[in-house]
Amino acid sequence: DDYIRNTYNEPVYFQADPDYYVKHRDGNPFNLDHFFRNPWEYQSTFMPYTQVTDILIPCHFWDPKSPVFFKREDIIDPGFKISVIADVSCDVPGPIPSTLRSSSIAEPFYGYDPITGTEGEAFHPQNITVMAIDNLPGELPRDASEDFGNALINRIFPSLFGEDSEGIIERATIVKDGKLTERYSYLSDYAGLA
Repeated sequence: DDYIRNTYNEPVYFQADPDYYVKHRDGNPFNLDHFFRNPWEYQSTFMPYTQVTDILIPCHFWDPKSPVFFKREDIIDPGFKISVIADVSCDVPGPIPSTLRSSSIAEPFYGYDPITGTEGEAFHPQNITVMAIDNLPGELPRDASEDFGNALINRIFPSLFGEDSEGIIERATIVKDGKLTERYSYLSDYAGLA
């Protein structure tokens, strides 16, 4: 509710599990196991998120019998705000109508023209920019991401937001008060500060 109703002056994110973006057609309470076994009995409730989201990163497992997140005609709605979709799931065709094809690591982005429904220029203000690398999960192994995230949260954040008793932030600081720190003073020759 906060994500949909509030306006923020800083970046925020929201991770939506299926119970946030689908509901049972008969109004029955959401049941994840039932949804997995009977996806055709559900309908999308995703549209409110399209009104407040700038960047969408779908990483879902999608059954072709499941409802789509939104339709092509929804994208041309004046309230549709999403401008970048990093479609990690890359289901073509699938629940994200702007994912026209998979892209590559070498050329990760293309544009989707919401008026014509065709491919266009990436990062053009009229278009939705799409990244749909179908082998991206192989590029970002889950174990490595979890390990990095845990290290960041458990080792770096306490020093960054509290006392830096181990000197982690101090050792990583290159410039302080507009000057190179002693540890990085050797960079003055490269920066033309000598």
